[in-house]
Amino acid sequence: MSKLTKKLLLSYFIIVVMMAGLGVTAVSTLSSVNENGISMHEDSVVPLSQIAEIAKYSENTRVQMVTAGNTKDPALTTIAEENIAYISELISEYEKGSMKPIERKKFDEFQTNWTLFTDRVEKNISLIRNGEYEEANEGLKLGREPFSLASENLKELIVIKKQVAEDLVNQSEKEYTQSRITLLIIVLFAVVLAIGIGLFEGKMIAQPLKKISEIASKIANGDLTCEAIQIKNKDEIGDLARSFNEMNESLRKVVSTVYQSSKELSAFSEEMAASSEQVAASATEVSVSMNQVAENTEKGNQSVMDVTKVLLELSSLIQIAKRKASSALLNSKSTYETASEGKEIVNESIHKMETIKRRTIETEGLIQRLDQYSIEIGHITQMITNIADQTNLLALNASIEAARAGDQGRGFAVVAEEVRKLAEQSNDGAHQVGELVRKISGSTGEAVKTMQQNRMEVEQGVGIVASAGHALDRILSAVSVTSKEVDGITDVTDEEVASSEKIVSLIDELSTVMENTTAKTEEVSIATEESTAAIETLSGSAEEVCAMAMELKTSVQIFKI
Repeated sequence: MSKLTKKLLLSYFIIVVMMAGLGVTAVSTLSSVNENGISMHEDSVVPLSQIAEIAKYSENTRVQMVTAGNTKDPALTTIAEENIAYISELISEYEKGSMKPIERKKFDEFQTNWTLFTDRVEKNISLIRNGEYEEANEGLKLGREPFSLASENLKELIVIKKQVAEDLVNQSEKEYTQSRITLLIIVLFAVVLAIGIGLFEGKMIAQPLKKISEIASKIANGDLTCEAIQIKNKDEIGDLARSFNEMNESLRKVVSTVYQSSKELSAFSEEMAASSEQVAASATEVSVSMNQVAENTEKGNQSVMDVTKVLLELSSLIQIAKRKASSALLNSKSTYETASEGKEIVNESIHKMETIKRRTIETEGLIQRLDQYSIEIGHITQMITNIADQTNLLALNASIEAARAGDQGRGFAVVAEEVRKLAEQSNDGAHQVGELVRKISGSTGEAVKTMQQNRMEVEQGVGIVASAGHALDRILSAVSVTSKEVDGITDVTDEEVASSEKIVSLIDELSTVMENTTAKTEEVSIATEESTAAIETLSGSAEEVCAMAMELKTSVQIFKI
C-alpha cells in the first residue's frame, strides 16, 4: 500500500470513528430516555394507579358497610366482600413492584392496619347477616380507627411515589442536558475535523501537481532553465517531483552538449570548406604551371607537399567532426531514454491517482451509510415520542379517575398532572433529539460533499499528470528528430573521410612521379586535373556538412538552457 493511500485512509478512518462515536452517544442517550420512561411507568404510574384503586374501593367498602348497617340491607355486604377481594389482588400486584426501604415500611404499616380493618369488616358482615345491627354499628365505630390509619398510609405512599416520579424527572432532565452538550461538542468537532482534513488533503495533492504541471509546460515550450521543484512530501507525489527534477537536469545537460557539439561541428565544417577552397586554388595554380614543370620540378614538388599537408589537416578536421557528431548522437539517445523513463513515471502516477480516486469513492459510501444510520435513529426517536404520547394519555385517564374519586383522589390527581408534565417533557426531549439527529444528518451530508470535492480535485490531479505525460511525448518526438539529424551528419562525415584519404593517396602518387622524372609532365597534369575534381567534390560535401550542422544548431536552439 502506497504512502499517499495510507494518509488518505487514516484521515477518512478518523472521520468514520468520529461519526461512529456520535452514533453510539446518540443511541446511548435514547436508551437512557427509554429506560427512564419505562421506569416512570413501572415504578410510578402503575403503583399510583393501584394505590388510587385501593383508596377508591376501600372507601366504597366502608360506605357499603355503613349503608348496610343503617338501612339493614344485608345484600350490600356482598359488594363489600367483593371490594375486599379486589383490594387484596391490588395489594399483591403492588407488592411485586420495587420499593425503597421507607416505602416498604409504610406499606407494611398499611397492610397491618388494613388487616385490622378487614377483620372488623368480616365480623360486622356476620353480625348484619344475623340481624344484629346494633352490634354491627358498634363494630363499625371500632373499624373507623384502622381505616383512618390505612388511609393515611395510602396518602403517605402517594407522597413517596410522587417523590420517586420527581426524582426520575430530575434525572431525565440532567441526562438530557449532559447528552445534548456531549452531542453538540462531538458534532462540532467532527464537522471542523472533516473540513480541516478535506482542506489539508486538497492542499497536499493539488499544489504539488500544479507545480509539476507548470514546470512540464515550460519544458514542453523549450525552457530548461526552470528551478528544481521544492516539495517536502515523502510519498508518491514527492517521488514524482524528485524524478521530474532529475529528468529536467539530465535533459538540460544533454541539450547543452548537443548545442555545443553543433556549434563545434558548424565551425569545423566552415574550416573544412575554407581548406577545400584553398586546396582548389592550389590545384589551379599547379594546373597553370604545368608548362613550367620541367624547369621548376623542385618548386612544383614543394607545392605538392604543401597540398598534402593541407589535405592531412582537412582529414583531421573531418575526423574530429565525425567524433563530435557521434557524441551528439549518443547524447540524443540518452535524452530519449531519460524522457521515456519520465513518461513511465507519469503513467505510474496516473495509475496511483486513479487508486486514490477509487478509495475516495469508497469512503464517500461509508459516510452515506452513516447518514442512513442517522435516519434510523430518527425512527427510534419517533417511537419514543409515541411512548410519551401514550404516557400522557394514561396520565389523562388517571386524572379522570382521580376526579371521580373526589377528595380521596386529589393527591392522585396531582401525581397524574406531574406524570402528564413529565410525558410532555419527554416528548419535547424526543423532538429535540430528533432535531439534533437532523443536524447530524446535515453535517454528514456536508462531509459527503467534502468527499465529492476531494474526488473532483483528485480527478483534476489526474488531468494535470496526463498533461505532463503529453508534454513528455512532445519532448520525445523532438529528441527523436534531433537524433535522426545527427545520425545523418555522421554518415556524411564518414563519406568525407573516405574522400580525403583518397585525395591524399593521389597527391602522394603525384609527388612520387614528380620526384622520379620531369618527363611525366603529362601524367602530372592529368593527376592534377583529377585532384581538382576531387577537391571540388570535397568542397561540396563540406558545404552539405555545414548546412546539416546549422540545421542541428537551429533544432537545439528551441531549448532555453
